[in-house]
Amino acid sequence: MPKPLTIVVLMKAVPDIERVRFDEATGRIDRRSAKLEPNPFDLNALEAAVRIKEQAGGSVTVLSMGPPQAEDALRDAVARGADRIILMTDQAFAGADTWATSNTLVGGVKKLGEFDIILAGEKTVDGDTGQVGPEIGEWLGIPHIAYVSKVREASADSMTVVCEM
Repeated sequence: MPKPLTIVVLMKAVPDIERVRFDEATGRIDRRSAKLEPNPFDLNALEAAVRIKEQAGGSVTVLSMGPPQAEDALRDAVARGADRIILMTDQAFAGADTWATSNTLVGGVKKLGEFDIILAGEKTVDGDTGQVGPEIGEWLGIPHIAYVSKVREASADSMTVVCEM
């Protein structure tokens, strides 16, 4: 019988992009102007994780870094099939760039212990860089691939995916 998989999904709570206001003077998002919701691209990663869990067995943990008010948005992940959510929050994280974010999330992944697969969305709607997932792969020294559009097969030893380039 195959080993059940331990799957980590990285998820960010982002302002509702339809309602958020922008500060034109600074060129930044006014994050307090709209309710937080799960990043839509991360929901794709969560859906893939839940499908893998259903096929191969195992568990899905959603890991996030953000303000305390992100908790409500992340609870949606449990309704969508995640087994647990973990929110890393500290005022020191405010304004973190992708390097600091990925480094902090790696600390969370290491604290969780063993994992088989880490999934992340393509990018976030509030940052649009697409860097955090690949940076985490680099920090951990593990194989990683971006722009995955479909997971064909996953096990503790291998994964077959379709990649859009």
